[in-house]
Amino acid sequence: MTAAYSFDIPILRPPLTSNQQRGAHWTRVRAAREEVGQWVRLEGGGDLPRLEHCHVTITWHAPDRRIRDAGSLTAFGKAVIDELVDLGVLTKDDARYVLSETYSVRLASHPARITITLETEDEPEALEAAA
Repeated sequence: MTAAYSFDIPILRPPLTSNQQRGAHWTRVRAAREEVGQWVRLEGGGDLPRLEHCHVTITWHAPDRRIRDAGSLTAFGKAVIDELVDLGVLTKDDARYVLSETYSVRLASHPARITITLETEDEPEALEAAA
């Protein structure tokens, strides 16, 4: 049986995109990761049940029509997943537990926010054996 859990982070943009992270000083990267962790805790990420196997979807509801690259969310997504592991929601962040990561951008979406959705899946080994 699958279930989906979502929560919104009410920010206009990620604190640091993947492109910005490449050339950033490590202190800026650490500060951005800490900011994401604080948002995850503040917006209820720690209230989620423990999830064994899930698909993670990150959707940036951008405030305007400026074209953005969905791949720019990967650094943000990594910070979210790491925080969910630290909170005990996810067991680990490897492919045995996080089955997929999907990133998307919706333009001119109000209110601006970033939505994190975790969709559970039965154990992959059991699904493969049933096929």
